Amino acid sequence: MKNYSVDRQNYRIFKTDNTPDSPYVHFFWGKFDFRMSFEVYSDSSSEMNSKLLFSGQGKKYKTGTLELLHHHQWYQFIKPTGHGLVLEETLWEKGEEKHYVEFPRDLSRICRDICAEELGFKPIIPAANS
Repeated sequence: MKNYSVDRQNYRIFKTDNTPDSPYVHFFWGKFDFRMSFEVYSDSSSEMNSKLLFSGQGKKYKTGTLELLHHHQWYQFIKPTGHGLVLEETLWEKGEEKHYVEFPRDLSRICRDICAEELGFKPIIPAANS
């Protein structure tokens, strides 16, 4: 099991699926399971300047979903709802169900960076609008 340490927080990779159309990484922080997926990016999309893109396997990818396994169901990350010095409260949803949990600050960015590195993706800086 590969380990990453960011801001004195340890993340452990459980499974990496490098399928070209829908790659994802399943990992742990403490006793919590997470999964982050990436989606193939279409150049015709209007999101070019709003998201960090990655290159890998001869394709461009954008971040897909960040999910938390809670009571045997995957909940999708929505947003941070409260900020602290080390931890922040985050909102996760599955349908109409909401779940709030405190996790390390900037969890979505940290997960994105760890998972991209684990999949061998390199960041692409979006072009500025002219």
